[in-house]
Amino acid sequence: MNRPVLWLLPFLCLLLLVAGLARADLDTSSAFQQGAAMAAGGAAANAAVNGAGATGNVPGFTSSPSEAGLWGSGKTNLSGNGLGKQAGCTTSSTSGFGGQECNAINFLGGSRPQYPLEKNDALFNLSKGITKDNRGALAGLTGGNGTGGCTTVETTIPGIETVEHCEEWLEPKEERCPVGRVVKVDADANYQCDQTINAYETLSCDDAGVSCNVTGQELKCVPVSKTCIAGGGSCCMVNISCNGSSATISHYDCCGYSYSKTISSVNSFLSGISYNPAGAKITCNSSGSCSMSFENYYCNNPSVSIGHYANANSFNLNTSPIFSCTTGGGCEGLEARTK
Repeated sequence: MNRPVLWLLPFLCLLLLVAGLARADLDTSSAFQQGAAMAAGGAAANAAVNGAGATGNVPGFTSSPSEAGLWGSGKTNLSGNGLGKQAGCTTSSTSGFGGQECNAINFLGGSRPQYPLEKNDALFNLSKGITKDNRGALAGLTGGNGTGGCTTVETTIPGIETVEHCEEWLEPKEERCPVGRVVKVDADANYQCDQTINAYETLSCDDAGVSCNVTGQELKCVPVSKTCIAGGGSCCMVNISCNGSSATISHYDCCGYSYSKTISSVNSFLSGISYNPAGAKITCNSSGSCSMSFENYYCNNPSVSIGHYANANSFNLNTSPIFSCTTGGGCEGLEARTK
């Protein structure tokens, strides 16, 4: 099942919470009896259940809610709207009746217990019988006999195994190559045949006139821990740890995936570094100001982006100047002659 990364999961958790509270109040038999009694004695109230009656009696009721435009025949991607609502509730008032919605969203978007569902969870085991044999599971409903012509068919495809051999021969071949000598002539040497001569030359230079200029800035790593989107939930985080001149970027998301990447130089952030398969990036400028983009995706296909968010969050790195120095005393020439 496709589900947006940051928005649908909190609302599904809210529905499960409400369903659990309702079940705690009444057992099935008592709830049925009360409902039947209400239906038998409240038929006259049906005429009052309409928009006009709700306007004066239901707090906050409106016949044209702002969310009506999000329906889109049931095909609209609500991920972006959910993220916007979550970000807006971080600063909206949560007092009174009107603040109950943001109270619930802030609770679900903040730190709360996680309840992972394993493949053998009781919720899944209850439906295995239906998915395995829906004919038997649905038999007798509304007087029918299941799904009619459905039958159980078991097909076995035997495995195919092949063995292939490959042989390769290298023909021996004799190769020859000439080796020569390269004579390098030093212009300062005094060449004399069959003579041994000791020669000394006294040279001097002065490096007192050293001139240095700042030619640029380089980035210095600092530890960073940021949510994927400013004001977003802590289930999606980006962390940077420092290892001398290198850095390690660690990222985990609300789907339960985690990623790690090590860069050899912090200056790699100047050209942008991706931190997840969908292409979310961290990009810094030479002054150390860094911007984080975010790519939304479905949990069952994390490498395909379904929504791009530029400047989703930001942080700063330290910088240090880069110097270029020159000397004017003529020592460079002498150093070159001694190498």
